[in-house]
Amino acid sequence: MVPILVMIYLCLGYLYASWFMSDPYVKGYLEDEKLSPKERRNMFWVALLCWPPLAMYDALLILASIFPPGPK
Repeated sequence: MVPILVMIYLCLGYLYASWFMSDPYVKGYLEDEKLSPKERRNMFWVALLCWPPLAMYDALLILASIFPPGPK
């Protein structure tokens, strides 16, 4: 059971990390900072292994853009 859950976690992490690295904001950051391929790979691994909190943060940003706070 545990190996299946680990595989699901890594598959979802890979999908999120691929999306994260192709995001225009992240691409702009990568180009502006002139990161080496090793540093880019490290960013991918961080996104792959730590995707749940990153995905929750992205979801909150998306919800905040759809439903802005304040009076209507």
